[in-house]
Amino acid sequence: MLINMKKLGLFSNKLKQEYIQEYLRAISWIENIGFQIYLHERLNNYLKKFLTKKYETYNSIEEVDIDLLLTFGGDGAFIEGVHVISNHDVPIIGVNIGRLGFLASININSLEDALYKISNGETYIEKRTLLELISDKKLNIPHYAINEFTVFKSDFSSMIGIEVNINERYFNTFWADGLIIATPTGSTAYSLSAGGPIIYPQSSDFIITPVACHNLNVRPFVLPDDYKITIKIHSRSDTCMISMDNYSQVVSTDINITLKKSQHKVKLLLLRDYDFFNALRTKLNWGIDRRN
Repeated sequence: MLINMKKLGLFSNKLKQEYIQEYLRAISWIENIGFQIYLHERLNNYLKKFLTKKYETYNSIEEVDIDLLLTFGGDGAFIEGVHVISNHDVPIIGVNIGRLGFLASININSLEDALYKISNGETYIEKRTLLELISDKKLNIPHYAINEFTVFKSDFSSMIGIEVNINERYFNTFWADGLIIATPTGSTAYSLSAGGPIIYPQSSDFIITPVACHNLNVRPFVLPDDYKITIKIHSRSDTCMISMDNYSQVVSTDINITLKKSQHKVKLLLLRDYDFFNALRTKLNWGIDRRN
C-alpha cells in the first residue's frame, strides 16, 4: 500500500488538438482530488492558452520533487516517460489515450476512479528490468531500454550477419534483416510481432528474436538476464541501425555492442486490481471463441 503520493508530474508526447479536452478534464480531476500538479514544459506550452491558472513546470526530472510521473498517450508516451525519470527513484504510471497500451494501464475513461485509488493508496509497485547498452562508439541514444534493443540493416540492400556471443561463448550468426534483444516487459512489443514469446513481466529473462531470418531452423531464444550478450555486425554496407526502445541511430558496422541487465530498475505503479493475465486477454483478444 502506498500513501502520500501528492505531487504528480504530467508528461505526454501526444500534443494534438483532439486531445486538449482530455487533458483539461484530467487536470481538473487531479486538482479536485487534491494532487499538486507539475507540467512538463512541452505539455505546458501546448495547453497554456487553455489553462485557467499557472502550474509549476519542469523540463528535467532533477528540477522538481515529484512522487509520481503520470504519462498520457500510449506505450510510446510511457516509454518516453521512463527516459524522463531516467535512473531516479520515481514511480511511473500511464494513462492510455492511444491504441493498444500494454504499459499505459489506465484507460482515460477510468482515470478519475484510478486517481482516487492512487490517493487512497490502493496501488502497488512492480519493478521492471532495464536493458543496458555498452559500446565502443559514441552514441546519441539512451544507454538503457525498458522494452528492447534492436539492430537492423540500414537500407534496402541484402541482409546482414549478426554475430551473437553469450557470456563470451559463440552462440550463432543470424543472417537476417535484424535482431531484437527484448526484456520481459518488451516481450509484448516488437519481439511479439516478430514471432517472439510472451514472458511474464517479473521473469528474470531476456529474449533473442531474429527479424526475417534467412534460416527456417532459427527460432527465438530465451536466456537468463544475468548473462551478457555481445554483438558484431557482418555486412556489405558500412552502416546499420540500432535502437533502444523508440530511439534509433545509424552507426558504423564495425561497432562492438554489449548488452546486459542494468543495475537500475523502473518502478511501475499499478492499481491493486490490475491483472496482467486479464490485460493479455483483453488487449490481444484472447478467448474470443464461441466455445468460451
